[in-house]
Amino acid sequence: RTTYADGNDRAHNIVLACESLSLVTLGPGETFSFNQVVGPRTKERGYRKAPVFVGADVVDDYGGGVCQVSTTLYLAMLKAGFQIAERYCHAQPVAYVPLGFDATVAYGYLDMRMTNPGESPCLLRATAEKGVLTVEVFGKPVPDLAIEVESRVLKEIPAEQPPVSGESGGEDGAGGDVSEKPNLRSGFLVETVRKWVRGGQVERVERLNTSMYPPEKAK
Repeated sequence: RTTYADGNDRAHNIVLACESLSLVTLGPGETFSFNQVVGPRTKERGYRKAPVFVGADVVDDYGGGVCQVSTTLYLAMLKAGFQIAERYCHAQPVAYVPLGFDATVAYGYLDMRMTNPGESPCLLRATAEKGVLTVEVFGKPVPDLAIEVESRVLKEIPAEQPPVSGESGGEDGAGGDVSEKPNLRSGFLVETVRKWVRGGQVERVERLNTSMYPPEKAK
């Protein structure tokens, strides 16, 4: 479950994407494809322009906000024991999940795909209402088994801060106005792991992936 600001074009896109995920069944060994199920995020299909990440920039494009749906779904499926077939992190951290938990999508070249490793079918359902995005995964439960997902920062990469610039009011700078040095975001290398816990004891630790979020650069 994640939250979002309601009542704007981004929220509209989130709700629209969830409508495609209201009832999805995956058989044993079947792989789910977010792009295949949700389809193109175009004006013709009802999507609106909202902020999206394009590298280090934020621009308005059709389907902005849909990555929050793919991310929330990805995290829920990880906790349900699904295996990762395809996943990409954003070019910068997102506000709605911790580092390493996101799954960005772009129709035609970046997908989020997960495989059902069990012997029984599973049902996926995503809903978005009043600023709350909820994903549910239904399947045959395994008694006394809990799955936990964690991430940790392996390395912080400091941003290269630009030099301070300003105008001096005299040779000694007295009375001059000096612009403040911008505080650019650091970059992070993050590892995500999944723990299989039975009876309160960690049975298995699975290293899922590493995610790289480059440091912010001066404009």
